[in-house]
Amino acid sequence: MADDTREESNEFIYETNIPMKINMNENIIQVEANRNSAVALDEDGNVFTWGDGYYYVI
Repeated sequence: MADDTREESNEFIYETNIPMKINMNENIIQVEANRNSAVALDEDGNVFTWGDGYYYVI
């Protein structure tokens, strides 16, 4: 998978196969993770996901 940036529903999604640091200015209140992915919840109810994208899903 090549690096790609696209806009969906007025939100940006960045895909890369190179590990990178992301800056999150959100106030994260909960994080759940497993072997292949992670999910974070901020205090406003926004959900952030990241992972290895195996089978192109998280």
